[in-house]
Amino acid sequence: MKGAIIMDQNLELLNDVYENAEMGRDTIKRLIKITEDDEFRKTMAYQFAEYQSVMDEARRIFISVGQSPRGIKGIAKSSVNASIAINTAIDKTSTHLAEMIMQGCTMGIIDMIKSIKHNPDASEEVRTLAEKLLATEENNMNIMKEHL
Repeated sequence: MKGAIIMDQNLELLNDVYENAEMGRDTIKRLIKITEDDEFRKTMAYQFAEYQSVMDEARRIFISVGQSPRGIKGIAKSSVNASIAINTAIDKTSTHLAEMIMQGCTMGIIDMIKSIKHNPDASEEVRTLAEKLLATEENNMNIMKEHL
């Protein structure tokens, strides 16, 4: 029974990591196309690569246990895309885009902390990846502060 709980917690935490990284990656991907600031675009490209790396590692772990990630649900993706469209129609400055990214990072930080705490029996490998994503979100937040 304990093994099933651990597997469930591994999959739950791993799905949360994957979805959080996917949301960050997809948001950055949209904003890269919008910004007119080349330096800011480079910063976002670096962040995009970080999120993609976390997703790739999560996918590798899923495959190793014969599973696949859930990914972001269509409604959540549509909601974020609509929010991006509305917010960037009003203001496309790098300051405003940085603020949007910071808001996303804040939500990601909260989600990762909650998921890590709710899945205390997840494996060290999965917990390490979750902590890596948490640190990435915190670092991205700090980088975006420079663009405000």
